[in-house]
Amino acid sequence: MKLLAIEGRFNINQENGLSDIPATPQCSRRFTPQRIINICFFAVFIFTSLLFWRQGQVLNNGYQASQLNRLENVSAQLGSRMQFRLDNLLFLRNYMRYMLSQPIMPEQKRLLEAEMATLRVQDIWQTGHSHSASPPLNGIGDSQIGLLPSSDRPNNDLWLTEINAAMRLKALLPLTNLNQALQPRIYYISRSGFYLSSTPPRDKSLISVLYTHMLARPYFPMAAPEANPHRKAFWSRMFDNQQDGMLISATAPVDYGDRWWGILGMDFSIKRLNYYLQEALPSHPHSVFMLYDSHFEPITSSDPN
Repeated sequence: MKLLAIEGRFNINQENGLSDIPATPQCSRRFTPQRIINICFFAVFIFTSLLFWRQGQVLNNGYQASQLNRLENVSAQLGSRMQFRLDNLLFLRNYMRYMLSQPIMPEQKRLLEAEMATLRVQDIWQTGHSHSASPPLNGIGDSQIGLLPSSDRPNNDLWLTEINAAMRLKALLPLTNLNQALQPRIYYISRSGFYLSSTPPRDKSLISVLYTHMLARPYFPMAAPEANPHRKAFWSRMFDNQQDGMLISATAPVDYGDRWWGILGMDFSIKRLNYYLQEALPSHPHSVFMLYDSHFEPITSSDPN
């Protein structure tokens, strides 16, 4: 009975021209021309945004690579210059050790002994300044030896041997300063009361004061056998020198015959390092180079201020 009723209703619908399928299709209402334009515009916007993002990534990666490459070049150049200076320092130390091992000729020893016997009784003295190209030796008298920390004068023969070695060493100092870039101050500080410097004191009366300041600088106690048992060259931290400003030093202890004679060192001006980093920058800098020591403490930067 129910089946017949359904069939009858279906037939009536067919006879009346009706159908269960909607007369208006849904796709014609969804995809109007306005919606198609909006979808295309949105797709173009998405792809354009992705393209610009990708271009930004490429430019950023290229900029970072360029900056890292320039940083590596500046670091390599500065490192090679510093290593060259350090090699010079080690060469001078080896030369000083060699001269300490050489005996003095009898006639030369007699003349040197007579000269030093006259000088050592004075409070301050200079010798070896007859040639303008090489700096003089600057020293203090016997009365001040022992009053200063780390000072110790050996017997007369050993002291004359050291004076003779320092005389030979000072002839090499002008040859180590031919390159003006990062030109350091080179010096030999003896524990026996004298020093040799590539930049001699402006006033002879300052010899005692300068020698006392040199012994008090941080690198001198760091060169003692107790503090440096392997006797390696080392870099000091920054310190303030009233005459030359902020400095950083490379120091090598000088030992021979179971005796610590003194130190050879180079002082690098922080101002010169700052100028070097400024010159390493491109013409239109967008960054700042910074130089740190082994303790990650800042030394200087390319900032002129």
